[in-house]
Amino acid sequence: MTAGLLHLREKRFSGYLVVKIPHELDTEVEAVIAAYMNGPESARREMVDGVNGRSAAVLSVYGQRMASVAVRSGSVGPLRRGLVAIGLAEGRLDDPRDNLFVLAAANDSASLIGTSLRTVIADVADVLPSAGLAGLSHVCRAGRRGCSRR
Repeated sequence: MTAGLLHLREKRFSGYLVVKIPHELDTEVEAVIAAYMNGPESARREMVDGVNGRSAAVLSVYGQRMASVAVRSGSVGPLRRGLVAIGLAEGRLDDPRDNLFVLAAANDSASLIGTSLRTVIADVADVLPSAGLAGLSHVCRAGRRGCSRR
């Protein structure tokens, strides 16, 4: 497991959802996501195995925060990184329903910046862990309300 992923378990991430955007904690999570996305398959598998409930919660919050950043910047890049984080959290959260609100925010964000959640998921599908891809895809298969269509 990478040291960056271990940092996500620290108490200083308590209350991460309500800290101002941007925040230095975003940069730390960003580094973890970048290492995951740019790493070889073996390193990505190791990172997925190292995600526990606490780090999954931080990753999920990061996903929600990046949905907001995407709208503020009018850019799909933050939303892509956010979906990778949400995908890493999928299946590791203490309560899997915790990602539902986050996915709703991501879906709305995609719509507001002129794309669809389905499209952004497809953009990052090759780096998502299997549980993350399955969870995100399930939302889109759920019907019209699952993913905005553009």
